[in-house]
Amino acid sequence: MRTTSCALLKIRFIVSFFLSTILAQSVYSNPDTLNLPFYEDFASGGFDQNNWTAASDNWQVTWQHGKPYPCAEFDWNPVIYQGGSTLTGPLLSAEDFDFGNIMLEFDLKLTDRFETGTEQLFVEVFDSIEWAVVHEVKNQGSFDWQALKINITEYSMGKVFRIRFRTEGENSGNIVGWFIDNIHIYRSCDPPEEVTLQEVIQGMFMRFNTPSSLLPVAEWMFYGSDFNFSGIGLTSGSSFRVAARWKPEMLEYYQHTSITRFRFFLQDDGFTSIIVKIWKLDGSDTLLVNHLMPNPLSGQWNELVLETPIAVDLHHELWAGYEIIGQPAGKFPAGTDSGPAVTGYGDLISLDGGVTWDALSEIAPSLSYNWSIQLFMDDFGYVQPPSAFRYNIYRSLDQDPYEYFSTVEHVPNQYEYTFLDDLEGIPWTTLFCYKVTCVWDNGEDYCESDPGLSKWSPNDDMVCINYPIGVQENKMDLKISPNPGREAINISMNEGIEEVEVLNTLGTTIMRQDFGGLKNVSLSVLGLSPGLYHLRINTGVKVYFARIIVTN
Repeated sequence: MRTTSCALLKIRFIVSFFLSTILAQSVYSNPDTLNLPFYEDFASGGFDQNNWTAASDNWQVTWQHGKPYPCAEFDWNPVIYQGGSTLTGPLLSAEDFDFGNIMLEFDLKLTDRFETGTEQLFVEVFDSIEWAVVHEVKNQGSFDWQALKINITEYSMGKVFRIRFRTEGENSGNIVGWFIDNIHIYRSCDPPEEVTLQEVIQGMFMRFNTPSSLLPVAEWMFYGSDFNFSGIGLTSGSSFRVAARWKPEMLEYYQHTSITRFRFFLQDDGFTSIIVKIWKLDGSDTLLVNHLMPNPLSGQWNELVLETPIAVDLHHELWAGYEIIGQPAGKFPAGTDSGPAVTGYGDLISLDGGVTWDALSEIAPSLSYNWSIQLFMDDFGYVQPPSAFRYNIYRSLDQDPYEYFSTVEHVPNQYEYTFLDDLEGIPWTTLFCYKVTCVWDNGEDYCESDPGLSKWSPNDDMVCINYPIGVQENKMDLKISPNPGREAINISMNEGIEEVEVLNTLGTTIMRQDFGGLKNVSLSVLGLSPGLYHLRINTGVKVYFARIIVTN
């Protein structure tokens, strides 16, 4: 009997392996596979153009809704009881990609009917082997169009994959419809960060940082301060739980890291025991760590080194905390910082064994603290730039189109970079703008990032210095000497000079002289600090603009 069972098991394994291999081969060799980027707005009026497959008549393209019209709709009719239906997209290829992130963006709308919370829409990715849920929504009230952006790299990088939208519920009549539009799947590579531009004597000076994804990560993650300030306990004593939580989007910085250690601060003693718990919200609250601390000590940090590191999951909420069992009255064991609380994230408490959770700062507003709970995040040196990684600089003068200007080479273990444009050989300009990108290049795969965002204006992907509006200059008519100058600057031009203003690099007028229409004048710069200044030269007809340098 034992031999027969083993033989059957072996046969089943071979058949299963053979079928999965055939499935994988058919997926990878499918001639209908599309390359990224992929975009779908359902403007064709149907699902056939891009090879979408609807599992039931509930899925349709409607011209009554959309952003703009039309869009895909899951309609409640015909009614589906205790089940659902799928809208499955075409095969997409990211086989040739070695780095970057595969992003899924789409617009979603729900017209609800009864707000039962029993009807769900799942967004799923098939990685050529199995489907994985990357987002889920319940019918807890209607909402207008929402733009969603999901990182699906884990299930798609280097693979042939597909996405689908799957409904599931007790009674589709509980809703009017789910609406989906503007599906965009693409590869993005991380850009430079904190880009700044400064005018200096030598020209235009840029600073920027390498992408944070290339920085080594080995740090404690927590809310508030890492200094313990006080302690919390139950007035009459008992058992309770405390926790902190992080949404998936809060963990994106740590996407390549693992949790290797957990620590917490105990303010008081007297309790029976402490149980450390780490779990994720994935529909079943999967418990990742459930550890009885052997000798917890009060008045200090208590640390647990995890036997198996926990890889960060960007698709589910992460929770971490501990349970205090048998706290006596008059003791305050759960350590906190000095606040203010990150309400609903750093200050969660449960008095019923983890069934329900409340924000401490909401049930007791005077206790606006975060728990002294920390997780150590370590990427083990995971991210390394490709061999030909570099930075491209683009320049625009006076709102002309941006043109490639220069390249800055990446230096291993250098995270801050500078670039100087000495402005040599360009005509006088009133608006200088620059963009900088990262070029991810290993000789086989190439990806240029979007431009990095400005440090001072985070919604802008360029940095600019703008001189006063209305400035005009004809260099043939204007002569300035000496420049640099120490005591006086001589200015001559064909037109009479009525007035000269001296401005600092911020555009503030710091000095003004009248010259009554003379064509050759001497501008005193005594008393000005050494540095770069701008001249606004007014002839009464035109305004000319120039730069001077004052020396010691």
